[in-house]
Amino acid sequence: MKKLIVILTITLFIPCFSFSINIEKEYVKLIQEYDIDSLAKTADNVNEFWNIVVTNNPRFAYLFKALNDSTHFAKKAYRKVHENDEEIELFKQSISSISEYNDVLDKLQKDLGDYAKLNMYVIDMGEINASADYEGNMLLDKNLFVDDDFTYEMVLGICAHETAHYLLQHQLAAEYKIAKYDRKNKIIAGVSAGLDSTSAMVAAVIGGVKSDGLEERVDNYIDSAIKDTERFKYEYSREQEIEADIIAFRFLDYIGVGGDKYIAALEVLKRKTIEFSSDKSDHPSTQFRINILKYMQAHPEIVRKAPKYIIQQDANNDEINAVKNR
Repeated sequence: MKKLIVILTITLFIPCFSFSINIEKEYVKLIQEYDIDSLAKTADNVNEFWNIVVTNNPRFAYLFKALNDSTHFAKKAYRKVHENDEEIELFKQSISSISEYNDVLDKLQKDLGDYAKLNMYVIDMGEINASADYEGNMLLDKNLFVDDDFTYEMVLGICAHETAHYLLQHQLAAEYKIAKYDRKNKIIAGVSAGLDSTSAMVAAVIGGVKSDGLEERVDNYIDSAIKDTERFKYEYSREQEIEADIIAFRFLDYIGVGGDKYIAALEVLKRKTIEFSSDKSDHPSTQFRINILKYMQAHPEIVRKAPKYIIQQDANNDEINAVKNR
């Protein structure tokens, strides 16, 4: 009986242990990929912090170069992001920040620094939320300021998260990566379909064998490519959220507030919002976001892998915006 209990215990323990190891491996991989340059942690001021975060970010560097070179995929991504410019402009003209929060917005902007040149608004979004678009317009739900569970430092961390999205041009970067990935998938699908068609033709000529279902198989190649691009889009968006989380945590650490305040903000969000996580979610589960930050906090020995490519010149925000807005 004792042997049976031991065997059952081991049988139940091994899958749990294996799952834990795999999760930790994923944490390490994401931290090494998306953590900030160590130079930012000792920057002289917040503007230098943000400048190092941006110019030493390899994903932004590749996007910066593609925009500078006006590559096909960069232009396609730019058109995609700007296709609703008129509607956004009308929205900006119609929106107004709740005036009673002007003082706290001024303080938030001061603490975030003027590197990002943000336009910040407190509005009634109907739910606890925050967002920033590619132009640096940041919307903050009024409940972030009304709800006593959110401290000023937590809201500052949330604003740092949105600032990271804007400065690293995550919306544009995602469209750029998706355009490249989609092209690769379509090429692979086209080649596969072509080879299938050729094989069918050769079989028919040589052996008189008719290939049934060829048209359906070709459609399946194309459909598979579309679904794979869709999967990649959501997966990449979730990783951008992790990157913005890490930067927000590091920012609060840098200014002396402590990254744990951002973790606390996520814990409040988890309690007060309803989320539906799936493979088509553009955000990871809030619990996963909390767990990876706690893991990073507990393992300071895990650092970012040296990137293969960064912006070599000391590009300031005006230079970056000049290229971005071409």
